[in-house]
Amino acid sequence: MPPDMTDYFAEAKSAAQDLKAPRFASPGLVALVAAVRDYVIYCVDLMGSGEPGQAPDFSAEISKPGGSGPALPLTGNTSVMARGYDKNVDHLRAVDQDLNSRDKKVGARVSDVADLTQSTCKKITGQVHSLRDRLGQAKLSDPDKYKPPRYDSAAEGVLITKCVGTMTAVHGDLADANAQILAHAHSIANATPPALRPGKTWEEFPAGFAPVKYGSRISSGELDHLVSVSDAPDAAKKSFITAALQQVGDPYVWGAEGPRAFDCSGLVQYAAEKAGFTNMPRTSEAQYAATQSNPGHLSVTRDELSQNLQAVEHQLKAGDLIFPDAEFNNGSPGHVMIYIGDGQVVEAPHSGDYVKYLPLWQAAPEGFHSTRF
Repeated sequence: MPPDMTDYFAEAKSAAQDLKAPRFASPGLVALVAAVRDYVIYCVDLMGSGEPGQAPDFSAEISKPGGSGPALPLTGNTSVMARGYDKNVDHLRAVDQDLNSRDKKVGARVSDVADLTQSTCKKITGQVHSLRDRLGQAKLSDPDKYKPPRYDSAAEGVLITKCVGTMTAVHGDLADANAQILAHAHSIANATPPALRPGKTWEEFPAGFAPVKYGSRISSGELDHLVSVSDAPDAAKKSFITAALQQVGDPYVWGAEGPRAFDCSGLVQYAAEKAGFTNMPRTSEAQYAATQSNPGHLSVTRDELSQNLQAVEHQLKAGDLIFPDAEFNNGSPGHVMIYIGDGQVVEAPHSGDYVKYLPLWQAAPEGFHSTRF
């Protein structure tokens, strides 16, 4: 990832880390600000991992009543709202703990939408700075001046409104980014591809997005040969492999899921559905989670791959999913490929490239995890 992109992520997360409740704040407001902080950090990481569409609705998460506490709707009566939040401290802390436990890594493929990612992070940073300033400027009265609940509930209610409103805006920013990513992916995936002679490529440069590169299709004879030597275990897996290989030459586009452009997991899901497997999840992380417990799971190191390649290939079956260790991320893989037998995989590799097949050792030289479904 370019260094300046890392700076945008770091700036947004640093702004969130600076959020703190004002002096004399009630336990409810303190817990809310902590949840706001971790919500922003999680959302920035979602943007960086390529999954902005998975951002939860903060107001929906917070407004659920916790335990025996009352519901937490926004209301014009800020004193009532503040008291409701202070009665739900345990719930607010539980939401914060859940957000804080979610682990997302900034992935290398975020550079595919560099301009959009940077602008979204800048929006988030600006909104968090505004909230930080509002919290920092707040002058809550000394609680000794109040009867129970012993805090400035009217002033706190205004701050709660600002917290929730700001996070609603952050959620909207990620939803907008996701919509633009999907719209771009849809437009490429449904465009008529260029007609290319064997061995030729074609590249386009859409504004604000990574280059889109097309490759030539494989011939029907080459397709038939690859499928025949795959030794697929059954007709369904043969169809799965065939569907994936029929997309050779289609461009990699982040967020695309066919029919004429794909990202890595989009290709897997598309080919699976073509072969009748209708429950294949959409992302590489979810695909690994859904299949890792099935029989046939392998974990192959770099040394095992280089020293015992034939033995490794003998353990694999055509149709297995391959998750390279270079992007495995402790069980949250950022990339997935399909083993097609005969020591080869088919994949949608990365931006600026297209769906292709190549030797397993070349595609995953650092080792891999494989699963079966």
